Amino acid sequence: MATIAAEKPQFRTAPSAHEALKEHFEKHPDQRMSHPHKWDVSRSDIYAEDRWQPIFREMREAGPLHYIPESPFGPYWAVVQHKAIQHIEALPDLFSSSWEHGGITILERAEDIPEEERLELPMFIAMDRPKHTGQRRTVAPAFTPGEMKRMEADIRQRTGELLDSLPRGEVFDWVDKVSIELTTGMLALLFGFPWEDRRLLTLWSDWS
Repeated sequence: MATIAAEKPQFRTAPSAHEALKEHFEKHPDQRMSHPHKWDVSRSDIYAEDRWQPIFREMREAGPLHYIPESPFGPYWAVVQHKAIQHIEALPDLFSSSWEHGGITILERAEDIPEEERLELPMFIAMDRPKHTGQRRTVAPAFTPGEMKRMEADIRQRTGELLDSLPRGEVFDWVDKVSIELTTGMLALLFGFPWEDRRLLTLWSDWS
């Protein structure tokens, strides 16, 4: 009996999350977020347009810790020097990563969102111990020395091909061509995700 092979699912690859947001605000300027504080780094445009460096440089020169009293997401602290970041990361009982306490991203405060509209994201990287510890134990077998050895040849081959493909004698976007491509490629290998569709992982992550 003959069977028909299932068609490969088709996924939309455009627009990017930033392009969609930019288009939305062009159509609805009244909904554009206001960022009155010069050091409010919660704004997405400074990253999409590669204008974040001078802001962070000025903050680092002024000190390791800054209180940002106004942002579309409420007040927050910006920690901008390496030593201070290390100190905070070493004290998880004092400085929470849990989605229940704001998580690791700057979003609207839960108390400002109607309960029926709240989107709770209990992600692995946005958890405190002991929940984080339990989930970390679950994924740990995928990163044992034996597993890394098994994947070594494939990782080296993919990394070498990527580096060999980089332009020479011209300026290029390192983040897009190396940082994103290498990270996304490694995730595709870990997940067993189709290699030719690996950039979908980046697209979906940005949209989420």
